[in-house]
Amino acid sequence: MREITTLDDPSELDEFMQQGEEACILDMKKFITQFSLRQTTVAMMTGVSQPYISKLLNGNHRELSLRCRKNIYSWYLNCRRHPEKLSSFLADPSTRLETNGDGELIPQRRERYVFRPILIRILEGFFAQTPFPDLNRRIEIATACNQALQIDKKGVGLMPKEVVSPQVVANWFANKRKELRRRSNDECNEANNANLSQVSSPDAISSPSPTASISNTPMETDRIGLDDRIVASIATSVPISVPAVRPG
Repeated sequence: MREITTLDDPSELDEFMQQGEEACILDMKKFITQFSLRQTTVAMMTGVSQPYISKLLNGNHRELSLRCRKNIYSWYLNCRRHPEKLSSFLADPSTRLETNGDGELIPQRRERYVFRPILIRILEGFFAQTPFPDLNRRIEIATACNQALQIDKKGVGLMPKEVVSPQVVANWFANKRKELRRRSNDECNEANNANLSQVSSPDAISSPSPTASISNTPMETDRIGLDDRIVASIATSVPISVPAVRPG
């Protein structure tokens, strides 16, 4: 949890607390409500037990040590500045466990990410350059997507479900490669079926062998050579019956 509660600029926490802890807690409660976060989720992310999170949010913050309160405030400031960290945490099924009234763990259903047209254009562009991006490249792509979304929303903060994480990028690229493989296989099957239909037609079987004639023009010879290669590629998998020729 250290990367979630460690600020880029430690002085940011001091400035935040100068407004008074009551105001700090109010800001944090608005953030938690906006993103529909549960106290157990905040506890898991901060490493502070859920009862202490509850006390803080209910205004009994003096019952927590200053170090503990600063840890929670740092988490809030970090997630507010870097919503992708919150999104990455919530996207991990191992961290999205809540408890029912009996204390039993209940896994939450993961939501399917909905890509906006602006993201599709960005992802398509990166895919054309790098169909198999490594982790650093996926982070770069996710950052570019989030920046574009931020501009598209005119500076309004992104909700966790809107943030593009490296895992979201990986899933999109995997689905894109799968789609291209399926499309390629469909095209090959259509071409093979068309060639098979042409070769097995009565006209194709009864016509004289192209190689029997030696008076073909160069253009005809090139075309026949191409047809021979197509037929040869099919003949390895499809038996072709050729009628016997009786001696004259």
